[in-house]
Amino acid sequence: MRYNISNLWPFSASTPIISDGSEQSLTRVKRHSSWYQSIHDLPLRIFINCLVEDNLSLLIITGTPTPDQLEDAWEKISDEYTTALGDNEFKLCLILQKEVAQLTTSFKLVHYAVGILQMVYYKELAEELNKLLGTAYHFDVKNPKAYKRELQLCLSKAKQYKMKLDIKSKNLEVIESKQKGKSQKPTKAYFQSILISLSDHAKYAIPDTITVYEYCERIRRLNQYVEQTKKKVR
Repeated sequence: MRYNISNLWPFSASTPIISDGSEQSLTRVKRHSSWYQSIHDLPLRIFINCLVEDNLSLLIITGTPTPDQLEDAWEKISDEYTTALGDNEFKLCLILQKEVAQLTTSFKLVHYAVGILQMVYYKELAEELNKLLGTAYHFDVKNPKAYKRELQLCLSKAKQYKMKLDIKSKNLEVIESKQKGKSQKPTKAYFQSILISLSDHAKYAIPDTITVYEYCERIRRLNQYVEQTKKKVR
């Protein structure tokens, strides 16, 4: 895809760095210019801004590369990005759909179980509730005060499901909107949603300063991890 960046390119024929139009002068400028040309060293933040803002001048590291050079570099970067990402973007969407469904079910089950246990005690249901929340409450009906307090604690812990559910549902909404409109350009919110999902998996915040290649590779490895987990469960 060719970009019209004549209005965005920050250099013109009158830029002082080019003193004349001689071939020797142009060669000297070219030699001292550098710009990102691959996803392996391009920071994700710059990639996102180039894509969303249509501003290829952000690819410039030093010097004054020409608009044609920047456009050629962007085409190469775009091809590398498409190849590296493959169908992993779609797979990540499926993973989020499954996680949202699981969180929704868990949240509803906690409230259902607590509702039943508030009326009548069932040992099996109490055990399932502990298993669902990862707790070890006694649910001693002989101690009504403690029994009621533990059920309330279960509802409080269920709020964690709700918080995760709200975040993942929002992320999924952004990603699905992009998936449904393949021809539409992704937004910054879209990439932020992906980074949040990757951070959830990594258990630490992943910044947009990583390279585009690392971004694609993390998505691929997350999908690979999910696939391997499915096989173990089977």
